[in-house]
Amino acid sequence: MSHGDQGEAEHGFRDDFYELALFSEARLDQHNSLLWLPTVDQEQLPGDNMGIQCFDVAQPFSAVLNTSSVNQRVAEWPGELGFRAVVAAQPKSGKNATWTYSEPLRKFYANINVPCPVKFVVDRTPPVGSFVCMVAVFRESESRRENVLPCPVHRRTVGAYEAQWLQCDHPAAEPCLDTANGGRHCVVVDAARLSETFGLKFGCRNTCAGGLNRRATEVVFLLQSPAGRDLARSVVQVKVCACPGRDRKHEEQGLVHARPAAARAGAPSTSRLRDLDGTEGSSSDSGAECRSGSGTNVLLVKGRDVYEALHPVYKSLEVAHEANTQKRRRPSSESDE
Repeated sequence: MSHGDQGEAEHGFRDDFYELALFSEARLDQHNSLLWLPTVDQEQLPGDNMGIQCFDVAQPFSAVLNTSSVNQRVAEWPGELGFRAVVAAQPKSGKNATWTYSEPLRKFYANINVPCPVKFVVDRTPPVGSFVCMVAVFRESESRRENVLPCPVHRRTVGAYEAQWLQCDHPAAEPCLDTANGGRHCVVVDAARLSETFGLKFGCRNTCAGGLNRRATEVVFLLQSPAGRDLARSVVQVKVCACPGRDRKHEEQGLVHARPAAARAGAPSTSRLRDLDGTEGSSSDSGAECRSGSGTNVLLVKGRDVYEALHPVYKSLEVAHEANTQKRRRPSSESDE
């Protein structure tokens, strides 16, 4: 038997590929790996000063999936473990950015199929066998139970998993379907890899017709026990668009303008109804008086010009009110004459 035949028999050498069981000194997380070696002379035995490049092969997912909690709106919940999804790289800025992230909005903005780096932090180590389940959902309640799917133009038809809107470029990330929850699409990773970086990619714009149809989206990260029980949750909004930098700037500016408006809406008004004795009545009391037509109220206005404009209206209403009052008080016999 030649050296080449011997290597093929002992190590499974076939067309320059080796499929070998990993030894303990390899110190790799996966128990099986695909090892690629460059083309070598048949007389050279495998392992003789040859470089090896390792690609992890995802193992079948065996834990219990349970994505039912995302069927309703969920909020950030770090749980007892202090779990949270964070951006793994400095967000890009500028109009030419292919992805960016807004901390005030807790929202990703990205082009189609551009990886957005995410990693996970915890205060305490999760139980052995725990995993993170990433689920893309629509934010509006009417579409909450629907899978987020790309439009026909951007949809890949290779298989059920490839058609998912949410993809992850990490070799250990496994696309899954939660059949118990209507075939909910999700991506699962082992909790032992929380500190590693996961590139999340999204296969269609939010504005595409026949797909997302301008519906807002988010990704819910569920830290779950091996039995499928939620240990913690983290939520990040996602907008897939043509110009991430521009959209982030516009939405953050809208947030800045919305806060003062909300503060003004909650502040006391400059024009209010008061009783004549100067004491403020409750809103329910004032509303009851206005609806019943009883009581006398003072309308406070800001500015002399506003007062001058409203005063003629007030006088006209007073005259009309007095005429109606006199008509009601006139005896019926007098009215008949």
